[in-house]
Amino acid sequence: DDSDLHVSYGSWAGRSSATGTVRATSREDAQVGLTFTGTALTWVTTTGPGQGLARVEIDGATVTTVDNWTASTRRRVPRTFSGLAPGTHRVRIIVLGRHRPASTASELVIDAFVVS
Repeated sequence: DDSDLHVSYGSWAGRSSATGTVRATSREDAQVGLTFTGTALTWVTTTGPGQGLARVEIDGATVTTVDNWTASTRRRVPRTFSGLAPGTHRVRIIVLGRHRPASTASELVIDAFVVS
């Protein structure tokens, strides 16, 4: 859940959404971090017309750049990162402060993390 004390949200602000509460920001270089034990992590997010780009790092290495733009808003969208070696890992999601030309903003949303 977005209020879990194991997650470091930094400057990400809490707010209400249609599915409960989330954390969101459009501030470039804003980061959220979580240390977890498992072989996969799912970031539950929102996509939509005002969403932007984020870099996802696991254990200090860039795994991917995520583009959360979609033409219409979709909530509780899973972004899964699997195939990790068993053990403890650290994920960071970093707001790039950029978006594709079709997007109206660079916001990113954290709804929850699911560890498996």
